[in-house]
Amino acid sequence: MEERTLLDSLSIETQSIEAVENLSRYLNREIENGVLDMGRIKLVLSGDKKSFYATTATDCSCPAKHWHPGRPCKHQRRHFSAPNGKETLLIDAVAWQPTEGELRYWKDKKAKLQKQKDQELSPTQRFAADIVASWG
Repeated sequence: MEERTLLDSLSIETQSIEAVENLSRYLNREIENGVLDMGRIKLVLSGDKKSFYATTATDCSCPAKHWHPGRPCKHQRRHFSAPNGKETLLIDAVAWQPTEGELRYWKDKKAKLQKQKDQELSPTQRFAADIVASWG
């Protein structure tokens, strides 16, 4: 039988059903509700039930994680959420950084909203709004 590394500590990869079943037997752990829980890493059965995604608090091998880098996927939110059940990850908020495109989008959106707001107010109202905004 050919030996190969199932889980590499430096990177995570989607695993075959057979590999995860063998790992489960070797570790003497049950696959419960499609999840093999190994603490900081969880192997989660894919929706098409053809493979297992390797998921940690900071990374996942699912396709969505690769389509939206820097954002948590549903597997991370589901299996590494806060104890109160809210969809917050137990990782630093600084880990996610917006892309240049996202920054440009939100700056443009903010500028458009400000322009609409300025057009709706009379000059006196705008002056008063600016004073109030400077307070705090």
